[in-house]
Amino acid sequence: MKWLGIFACVLCAALSFCDCPAWAQGGTQYVVTARITPLFETVKDVKAAPGGKWKDIPYNEGILGVLVYGDLVEGKPSSKKGWLSLSGPEGELGLVEAAALTPMPKYEPVDAKPYQVMKDGTVPFLLPGQRPVSEFHSFSLPRGAVVTAEGRAKDAEGTSWLLCIFGTDYSDGGSGSDRRGGWLPEAELVDLSASKPELSRVEEDKLPAKLDGAERKALVKNGFYVDPKPVLVKELNEDDMVDAYNTIDSLTPRFITADLPLHAFHLYFDRMLQKVEQKVLLPRTFELLSAMTVALKDLPHDLESSELGRNAASAVVDYLALAMHLLTNGGAEIHDGIAGFAKGVMAGEGTGDNPFTGLPQDFTLFAPRGHYTLNEDFKAYFRTTYLLGTPFPLDNEGGAAVTLLLCHILSVPQVQEKWRALYDPIRYLVGSSNVNTWDELVEALKPFKFGDLSDAGRVKELLEVLDRTGKASAIQKLPGKKFAVLPRRITFDAMIFDTLTHPRTSTDEDKRALPDPLDVMAVLGSPQALDEVKPYEKFKNYGDNLKALEERWPEYRSSADGANAYTAWLSALRSYNVSEGSQQFFARAAAWGYKKLTTAEASMAELKHDTILYAEQSGAEMGDGGGEWVAGPFSQPFARGYVEPEPKLYRALAESARKILEFLTPMFPDEHEYYRGKFSQFSEEMETLAGIADRALEDAMTPSDFLTIIELRLPSVLPEDIYDVYDKASQNQLRMALVADVATDASAGRALFMGVGAPRRLSVYVNDRSGGFRVTEGYMFSYYSFIQSLSEGRMNDDQWKAIVYDTKRQDDMKQYLPAWHGKLYE
Repeated sequence: MKWLGIFACVLCAALSFCDCPAWAQGGTQYVVTARITPLFETVKDVKAAPGGKWKDIPYNEGILGVLVYGDLVEGKPSSKKGWLSLSGPEGELGLVEAAALTPMPKYEPVDAKPYQVMKDGTVPFLLPGQRPVSEFHSFSLPRGAVVTAEGRAKDAEGTSWLLCIFGTDYSDGGSGSDRRGGWLPEAELVDLSASKPELSRVEEDKLPAKLDGAERKALVKNGFYVDPKPVLVKELNEDDMVDAYNTIDSLTPRFITADLPLHAFHLYFDRMLQKVEQKVLLPRTFELLSAMTVALKDLPHDLESSELGRNAASAVVDYLALAMHLLTNGGAEIHDGIAGFAKGVMAGEGTGDNPFTGLPQDFTLFAPRGHYTLNEDFKAYFRTTYLLGTPFPLDNEGGAAVTLLLCHILSVPQVQEKWRALYDPIRYLVGSSNVNTWDELVEALKPFKFGDLSDAGRVKELLEVLDRTGKASAIQKLPGKKFAVLPRRITFDAMIFDTLTHPRTSTDEDKRALPDPLDVMAVLGSPQALDEVKPYEKFKNYGDNLKALEERWPEYRSSADGANAYTAWLSALRSYNVSEGSQQFFARAAAWGYKKLTTAEASMAELKHDTILYAEQSGAEMGDGGGEWVAGPFSQPFARGYVEPEPKLYRALAESARKILEFLTPMFPDEHEYYRGKFSQFSEEMETLAGIADRALEDAMTPSDFLTIIELRLPSVLPEDIYDVYDKASQNQLRMALVADVATDASAGRALFMGVGAPRRLSVYVNDRSGGFRVTEGYMFSYYSFIQSLSEGRMNDDQWKAIVYDTKRQDDMKQYLPAWHGKLYE
């Protein structure tokens, strides 16, 4: 019945009566006081209620629709006695029995503004002090509900009443408009626009009585409460945190944490990257290796004129063969001389000698982690790309000869094209190379020919030129300068880790071999992180190096090295760490700083997880109502939620999303590409959230803002190629827990891990003139940081999830929490 929807829209437009529009001039304002009454199209259709009132009204051709108690209308007498004609912007709406309506009493219109109900169980009346809506349905307002008042009147006893606007609860298929009037005693309401919210404390008497002891205590002390129990859902529709938000009922005020958009951005980014890798970068890797192999066969014969040249050629042949062997998961042949190394790489366990660098090799670095465990193609791409990041030494003859040969091959036009198609997209996403590439060395190597490798003098000149031209590694401070075909990338967080550990920080006698993730947040402005890292000042140079890094960040952020999506993500976290100056009680509590620190560290864990293949690691070397109309009850006023007041963060995320759009467009030119749509919508949503957050800081949130919070649904975070979300593999993929190794202490055989677990429920007390006092509900990250021996391997997502989602191992999870975690609850 499409016409029913059209009628409903027209009727809603007609239900404005305070400022009488031109089309309603001369009409009288009425409120429907019958439970339900039909609206007829013509005089010949009209039919009086059987027995004086309608109980139910079947659908039939003569009835346009129905009015229910509380509906507000404009009407005038019709040509048939006892019937009223209703008018709307489009003209006549229809005829209704006059006995079902009561003229509105005279009242003073007031500007629509919010009032808060101060008495639990307050019941609206259809007329001031008369006809409570409880005559029709069981309905009352809880203490703390916020209504919108548009008029004021007094009854015969002089009691002041406010006309408030309600909607209809359609949950049981009932009828009614979205504008129904109910009168409430003004003495039981507080005018929020004229109030001064209490922000210095939480008034315990204003908390819901149902709150248990721990939650109540935390809300009174800090203004917020984090449930220590993880949210473990047996069956997911999209994602742990997204699903948790979607289960918040419409009457509970939602608190949109920064965690939700940060987590959603990670999901879009990680799944976009998976698609780019599988459909674009993996095929391009095959094309590059094929082109390099062909170019190798066409090399000048003078390469064979020296032992150094022959050894270099042999090494490059083996190197490219091994890369193709890894890319094909063992399908391409290799000779026995490198079979042992290949076996170690494929196993991802233990250590051995690297035949290409002459250095010890930690095979666990080749173990696929992050999303690279999802299928065999990703595993192959991970191992191959990691091999192509092998840092060849420039300070010995063998490494210099291999570098000369590889740069020559990469200079072949067909190869150069394939190389750029791989190198440039990764640079845009993650950053500049940590060691030298073709870009840095090609000009310096042009004067050298392969025949020079037989001349000791020229070889010496080659080494001198490489030393003079090549750059030192920015991360790890590898001994000597290096060259790689597809090197791992410089990231500012890895620079922080590298700078704040041995040898640049601490001494041989008192060594700081591994960093703390707090180092990054301290540099990026978190006051809590700065407090927590103070004990590290006992290490030589820690304080000075930390300060130097803080001062370097703005320059790095705007430099060529910082012009990438990775740095934009870090910049968003920097924006989050810097206080926005909210005056809400929760935001000024010391414990809230640790909530923010948890969120920022967890988001960084997701960033490290998503880019684990490309970013250099510090120290890593080594129904319709049944055919009839029934009256629907009044609906409770819409919940007045809140958004974590961090507009700079949301705008930074919007900018990050736009950076990804610039990256995706040349990858997938189709304007309807799946992830382009996600990032575009996400960017718009973030700008909307930023605007709401601005108004939250100013205590100027609007009804539209509250409705946006209720209706907020970020673009689906489901992967593009998932078809059955409920099979076992898909459910595991949708679980948000993840882990990433972020630094290695090769000498001690240990690695530092950052992890994200299942979400935690968060309740936050808010008090403002826009929505009054209320307890809002949201969800936040859980975050873990721990050190583990490499003898156990490098933990991957599947191994981590097996712990996180095991209900019997929740006590085991406590050992992985950072030392400062308990301050969330202090």
